[in-house]
Amino acid sequence: MIGINPLVIVANLDEMGDRELPGCWKDLLDPKWKQSVILRGGSGFFCHAVLLPTYQRYGTEGLESLADNVRQGLHPSQMVKQIDAGAPGALYVMPEFFAHRVKHKERIAIVWPEDGALASPVTLQVKSSRIDELRPVLDFLTGKEVARVLVDAGFPVPYDDVTGREQGKSLLWAGLDHFRMNDLLALNREIDDIFMPRVKVL
Repeated sequence: MIGINPLVIVANLDEMGDRELPGCWKDLLDPKWKQSVILRGGSGFFCHAVLLPTYQRYGTEGLESLADNVRQGLHPSQMVKQIDAGAPGALYVMPEFFAHRVKHKERIAIVWPEDGALASPVTLQVKSSRIDELRPVLDFLTGKEVARVLVDAGFPVPYDDVTGREQGKSLLWAGLDHFRMNDLLALNREIDDIFMPRVKVL
């Protein structure tokens, strides 16, 4: 793992009405957000970086509640354009990096949830048989020079002595034990079987 892509909640203040800002991820399951949440997705899929921890923590009921509240699936860059264009949608779940690309900052509130930003690990994998051959490249990619670039872009890194805006903030992740104990492909199918028939995008 060379870094973390943290997912946060971006509230479109023009679309909030009298609803309070969410403080944690569970708040997105509240019926008051019906057809108000935009997640990364499109063409019949939604990002499992959001769905998996929701299922892990809140089960089938949690996934169904989230599905009821989803308005749309977009790429984060499309979310930014939509907010700037003043289009409908109260809450956007997106990488914190993209949240800072919104031009009309007065329209938004970036919420780093109390239980942590959702951690989407940025990983590097290499065949064990090629480690020695690729050592110079691997040392560079996992070194502090690249770590500082990542931190400056808003990606926390596994270095205690590299400082940055998001470094040290709370993160929420399913955890290695969860992945070791479950067949990830089967788990993703299970999640989709619950979520996809229920979600009604506009």
